[in-house]
Amino acid sequence: MVRGHGRFISPRELRVGAEILVSDRFLIACGGVPRNLPIPGLAEVGFLTSYSALHLPCFPRSLVIIGGGVIALEMGQMFSRFGTRVTILERGERPLKEFDSRLTGLLRQLVTEEGMTLVFGAETRRAYREGEDACLVAAVDGEERVLRAEQIMVAVGTAPATCDIGLEEAGVKADRSGFILTDAECRTSAPGIFAAGDVTGPPLIAPAGAREAEVAVENMLDSGAHRRIDHRCTPMAVFIDPELAMVGDFPFPKEAALVETYLDLQKVSKAHVMGGRRGAILLCAERETGRIVGVQVLAPRAADVIHEAVLAVRLGLTVYDLAETVHVHPTISEGLRQAALENIRQQGGRAAPAGKKG
Repeated sequence: MVRGHGRFISPRELRVGAEILVSDRFLIACGGVPRNLPIPGLAEVGFLTSYSALHLPCFPRSLVIIGGGVIALEMGQMFSRFGTRVTILERGERPLKEFDSRLTGLLRQLVTEEGMTLVFGAETRRAYREGEDACLVAAVDGEERVLRAEQIMVAVGTAPATCDIGLEEAGVKADRSGFILTDAECRTSAPGIFAAGDVTGPPLIAPAGAREAEVAVENMLDSGAHRRIDHRCTPMAVFIDPELAMVGDFPFPKEAALVETYLDLQKVSKAHVMGGRRGAILLCAERETGRIVGVQVLAPRAADVIHEAVLAVRLGLTVYDLAETVHVHPTISEGLRQAALENIRQQGGRAAPAGKKG
């Protein structure tokens, strides 16, 4: 192992300090860093990121979080439950734009009832310090507001850690955000150079990056392997309470011939047992064939439940397959079967296609 900052000086040479490493194959897996925002005055005031926030000596009395994505919600609820007064500022109209608005609407109600404040349509303009307060000036629906807190956190996503690693010298192309462009085999635009993980862009989750690395290494070591990665079957989860999870290439085109089922968690027995009845399951399946193409879940343990849906999407299973599978009762997973049954009813309640047990 060689420790230090690596920088390509050619497609086959990497400089690390005074040493030059020469190889026919390289794997770029340097990850990402919290994305920053060029807000006037913010650097002088000081701010937290998802990294530095976890190393505070004590919890702040109040916290303003810029961003309404996964990290903002996860960190926001954590701090709120430890007694911090949390305000989340989001430029868009709702949090977690990857998810269906009905699910995020429910989530918004839940976290608001816990004491968090969510502000949408907010565009941050500048920051300054006044006494012990960090002050953030933001335009909210066209009206300028000043938000005060002990700390400010920036949680607006991840930037690739590609600064000064010599991508141009290596012939490696990146997109406008700086993420390295790769194909399904994790190859970059430069022959012999592969990339994996957050440095290649979404999905920015550790298990996806680990799987990409496995695919990349197999292809690096065996030119005939041609292993591929397909993130349409890669799940994601938001670790808040209740959890959010999804699989599928959401949002689907409006012209897609799909039947969408929205199942209120009130209909799932285990939700009553757990005391977490507010939530829902969203299941999308192809009309006629019943093939499951996407699922979203807002429920306790949704990050565990989603894996049954992942297998359904990956293996091309149908709502008939899911409906005919016996589930343990009572479980949250049973809600997936209930959603499948409802989807079949929405499709006219037809018998299972030929070859299926009815």
